[in-house]
Amino acid sequence: MIPTMAFIHFLTGKSSGILSDNLAFYLAYLLAYLLAFYLTYLLAYYLTYLLAFYLAYLLAYLLAFYLAYLLAFYLTIWHSIWHIFWHIFWHSIWQIFWHSIWHIFWHSI
Repeated sequence: MIPTMAFIHFLTGKSSGILSDNLAFYLAYLLAYLLAFYLTYLLAYYLTYLLAFYLAYLLAYLLAFYLAYLLAFYLTIWHSIWHIFWHIFWHSIWQIFWHSIWHIFWHSI
């Protein structure tokens, strides 16, 4: 028996119901406090984790999407420019060069 409980029993002649009620109240209060604290902690932890995960996922998705889009766009532009210059080279420079060599060779026979 706790000395305080013995003292209350000595003074009042009855069991320390007040103390046990207070003890039950404080235990319930402590349990509720710990439960609220750990639930809040877990909620904050998992919300932060999920927010960071989905934010990173979204950023990675957008980065991959826009990089693929820009890569395709610039490759298309590069291919178009390269194709244009290739045809200019082929039809103007190479054809002129080939025909002049061919005509020189043909007419020299």
